[in-house]
Amino acid sequence: MTKTYLYNYKIFCSCFLLSLITTITWSQTPPMSYSLNPYSGSWTSAEAGHLLRRALYGPTYAQLQDAVTNGIDATVDDLLVLTLAPNPPLSYHPKENVAAFGTSWVTSVYSTPLGKIDAARERSLDAWLIQNNFELNSTITQKMIMFWHNHFAVEDTKDSRANYNYYELLRTHALGNFKTLVKEMTIDPAMLVFLNGKDNVASDPNENYARELLELYSIGKGHEIGNDDFSTYTEVDVTEGARILTGYSIEGWRSTVITSPYAIFTEADHDMGSKTLSYHFNAATISPNGQTEYEDYIDVIFAQPDFANFICESIYHFFVNNDITNGVKTQVIPEMAKTLTNNNFEILPVMKQLLKSEHFYDAALRGCLIKSPMDYVIGIYNSTDSKANFDVESDYRLYYNVYKELRDILGMNLSGPPSVAGWPAYYEAPNFSRLWVGAVHLKGRSQFIDTRIASGSFSASTGKSLVVDFVGLLNSLPNPSNANSVIDALEELYMPTPLNNTDKLALKNILTDDLPNFEWTDLYNNYLLDPTANYTQVRNQMRATLGALYKLYMFHTF
Repeated sequence: MTKTYLYNYKIFCSCFLLSLITTITWSQTPPMSYSLNPYSGSWTSAEAGHLLRRALYGPTYAQLQDAVTNGIDATVDDLLVLTLAPNPPLSYHPKENVAAFGTSWVTSVYSTPLGKIDAARERSLDAWLIQNNFELNSTITQKMIMFWHNHFAVEDTKDSRANYNYYELLRTHALGNFKTLVKEMTIDPAMLVFLNGKDNVASDPNENYARELLELYSIGKGHEIGNDDFSTYTEVDVTEGARILTGYSIEGWRSTVITSPYAIFTEADHDMGSKTLSYHFNAATISPNGQTEYEDYIDVIFAQPDFANFICESIYHFFVNNDITNGVKTQVIPEMAKTLTNNNFEILPVMKQLLKSEHFYDAALRGCLIKSPMDYVIGIYNSTDSKANFDVESDYRLYYNVYKELRDILGMNLSGPPSVAGWPAYYEAPNFSRLWVGAVHLKGRSQFIDTRIASGSFSASTGKSLVVDFVGLLNSLPNPSNANSVIDALEELYMPTPLNNTDKLALKNILTDDLPNFEWTDLYNNYLLDPTANYTQVRNQMRATLGALYKLYMFHTF
């Protein structure tokens, strides 16, 4: 690395530290438009990039250009198509007899000893979760699964078959009916374990799920207005809700005979008395109705006048902005809620309205969120179309390495949300997404760039590496032999707000190694003539440029 490069890199980072301060201050400015009317302004790479970066884990340059060409309506419609279910996770370690090597274990029974066997399933499931975010990045499905995983936060339950079924439940309803999802989640085996629903019996009611059903999953807690009384429910509703939910347990949990756990209802464990809710629910009485009584209760919750506001605010937090200003609260959220209720709680119409709205594309909302570790790391790989494509064992080991990096270095355990409320960056005011870049995790992001961008993620067991395809990205750009054009295209792909001239010059000087522009043109053209002889130099200069840009990407918003 030359002294000139180091000098330019230090200047570049200093410039962007200043840009960070400017961006964060600017991003707190309330949006200028609160209208959810269809957006009719200019449709360029700026607007298309904003949409794709929020809806995908890192668009490629080709996806960006297709979005510009296709226009807003077709692009949003294509994004809001549920992807087909991926193949289930596989047994990838030849010596761990979970299932036959290369086949799925999701319907395999357990055997003893359990510890090692379940660890193998857990690793496979974790790798599979990452793999899906790499290979299914053409629609909003994966982002919606992440949204619901944060909303219905369930950690590892020690039967990986149940956890797999939980993720597939999220996928099935990712853009579907919210009420149906709540009903099915209520008796999902993973949730029954996580919040002790399986232990909720008439003789000893457990209130864990009953409380979170109201506070986190459906209507929201609101604010305290009296003793044990919140603006949406009271403690009476928690107590009565627990009684309503009694009687469900699980059959086949880590069974050596049953191939997949499932919920069962035992009438003897169910409270058969009538339950009366608080004044918040008009003192509604839930009559005894056995195994479907919980559905009657959920219907009452969903019938509340302002019910839809809470989930719409959650959607807004995740996809638009942390800051729920008065304008958003009084104009945007009520319109989203109206769309949700008018469409019988279908999520798709709400997402379509939001992603096509004037409000979503307001300039004040571009660059107002700090990237999550998933958006940051997987976005880098996906934007360069970099995937593991070797064999089952190598691919799973490499994707599991990415999972561990997210967990151990960047602070996001994908399969283990830190609490029942999900990840604090999605709900903890006033910092919200800034929590992703605390001192420890900011160092982790820098470490990721310094190691993985330089050498890739390596599997010692198979000798394979998952590397960022710098040259592949370069070749996908419209004019790769022109240094200024390359920087312009990278700006289009990665940046939510324009780079200033000083920053662009710093990047261009890194790309050209401080040589005149024609030297880069000659280098790239010589690479085309003889890729073997010139590939390494082209890769190294692109790697240095993107390493510097990703340092900005580390600090910058999206």
